[in-house]
Amino acid sequence: MRVLLLTASYGDGHRQVAVALSQAFAQVGVEVVQVDCIAPVRAGRWSSEWFYDWTTRVMPGIYGFSYRVTRNLPARHPLWRMLSIPLRPVVRKALETYRPDAVIQLFPERVLLDMPASLRNVWTGMVITDYSIHRRWFHDGVAAYFVPDQRLVEAMKPLAHQGAAVLATGIPLREQFVTRDTDADIPPGEQPYVLVATGGRGLFPDLERTIREVVSRFPDHRIYVMCGKNVQMFDRVEQLKEQFAQVVPLSFLHEVAPWYRHAAFAIVKSGGLTVSECFATGCPMLLFRPQPGQEADNASFVAQLGAGRVAQTWEEMRHALEIFAREGERVRMARACRDASHPNAAAEVARHVLAQLQK
Repeated sequence: MRVLLLTASYGDGHRQVAVALSQAFAQVGVEVVQVDCIAPVRAGRWSSEWFYDWTTRVMPGIYGFSYRVTRNLPARHPLWRMLSIPLRPVVRKALETYRPDAVIQLFPERVLLDMPASLRNVWTGMVITDYSIHRRWFHDGVAAYFVPDQRLVEAMKPLAHQGAAVLATGIPLREQFVTRDTDADIPPGEQPYVLVATGGRGLFPDLERTIREVVSRFPDHRIYVMCGKNVQMFDRVEQLKEQFAQVVPLSFLHEVAPWYRHAAFAIVKSGGLTVSECFATGCPMLLFRPQPGQEADNASFVAQLGAGRVAQTWEEMRHALEIFAREGERVRMARACRDASHPNAAAEVARHVLAQLQK
């Protein structure tokens, strides 16, 4: 059996979900092929990837506005068809080349439109990677939607076409978030620490001031800043060490789960995958100025569960840090994280797909 995973390099999250699913399918003996639908068409500057990247960096309010006004557009709206035009040839070629038994899509474009009749009987699933409800994810012909949490299922069911399954599996996570780490994996030193995760694109509002605020409230903690592959950010944080010895930049890490698991709390971007990783590791979250759109919805979901705090202003940031300074509050938030976690999501998706293919 062969499964085709359709992903998009809008950010690192989709790729990590694809890795998690590949690991899970390999464990049940299913071959997986990953196809990045965005990479071959990056020259198209008008693409949705370019719009997302530009607006969220430069004018996030525009992206948030567009997200809100399109939230309830019907599945057959011309806008969705138009946005998927440059990607559909990539998908058609992948289907013809690999002849999969199933296709699982990890991003919301309507790329399976107008496929040849010989390819229309392939089983299709959609993995929704945000704690947000938006019509863009819901297409005709999708057999099953794998959604992040049971609390979203009832609101999503009316958006799916008749007969489609809506399953609360959680967002698929890599194996490191499923298995507990050993002592050898624990971050070095016994000093408690706060983790600052800047996200795959290295975007974080007012990073230096954020670090200063954390240092002033937690002088006895180390402050680890996950810079990923952003060399400029690493250098900026390195310079802060001259003023604050407890601040430590971290370059790209393959094993990030232990860092979340042993942190007092984490200041993170509210991407759907990051939120799920914090849930799985029981890591309380401080979400500072989430981007309008799905990230704002993710942050609201976290706050409603009591698994973290959202801060839009510096006053709210300082108030949140006061709350995180109370050990009892951190314990309560960590418990809420674990209650919301779905560490076996990838395995659940793989089992469901395999069961459908074996019918």
